[in-house]
Amino acid sequence: MNKPILITIITMSLIVVLALLASVVYLTSESQRQGGSDHSSISHKLESRSKPAQVYEFMEESALDAVEDKEYDAAVGILSAMRPLARGFADKKRYLECTEKLADLYLDKTESYLRASELFNELLREKKESGSPSELASLKLRLGKAAIGNGSYQEAKKILQETLGKITATGDKKLEAECNYSIADAIMYLHDWQAAMPYAEKALDILLKNPQLGDKLELAKYYQELGLCKFQIGRLVEAADLLEKSVALSKEGGRTEADLVADLRDLAWLYLSMGDKEKSKSYLEKVAELESSESSESTPEAYILRRF
Repeated sequence: MNKPILITIITMSLIVVLALLASVVYLTSESQRQGGSDHSSISHKLESRSKPAQVYEFMEESALDAVEDKEYDAAVGILSAMRPLARGFADKKRYLECTEKLADLYLDKTESYLRASELFNELLREKKESGSPSELASLKLRLGKAAIGNGSYQEAKKILQETLGKITATGDKKLEAECNYSIADAIMYLHDWQAAMPYAEKALDILLKNPQLGDKLELAKYYQELGLCKFQIGRLVEAADLLEKSVALSKEGGRTEADLVADLRDLAWLYLSMGDKEKSKSYLEKVAELESSESSESTPEAYILRRF
């Protein structure tokens, strides 16, 4: 067997074993909870001998609780152990639901993008005949996001651009906004800012016309992406307005300045590029303060501040 392939198999096996161990620990502690927590006891109790459906329900509830507790490795381990059990049911519904939950965890919580891609591809194969156009488009969108996370930007761009028309045809504005945003994201990683901008503009436009589709943090993210595009192509005044709106919305959504250091840094350099020393200095000072450490004197922000 090819050595790199063997190493990959061994590595993936170790990851699964560790995830399963984490799930066992979580299930053990979960069954021992006695008040004082959000999930003091779970509703699906197990007898000494339980039917497969009862075991599945017990594990499913435990996985959902683990996600709520932000015990994502435990949730991954539980869902991984559930998949073989789910195969035993008469229809595939539970298996596919379990696989989709696991794929979303890999994508959104554990950043295991290669594993997420494998599962989304499996779901697309399994649902090719039975899935609705909207369902298949959503899976394809998430496959594209996984490709971005995996650093496969050209592949992501191709997947997402192929998916956009299908999503638009469903009339799902939320998915359409997400797809446009993700296409812009992939293209920005390829440093083609001009090509990314129409997708970023479309994504923001959809959200502004349909405010029920996203909260303030979601809207802030869309403003930020378009602002960064315009910053990179030299449309500085427009970029500053967009990034300022992004920061303001993020704060309204509950994020602190400590959470927004990267955004404040972008504004500092943006205002410096515009020749606005005072605004640049105020943001540089905030960044320097938020990142104060023994090595802070060697940061670019600190160096520029000393030269003002």
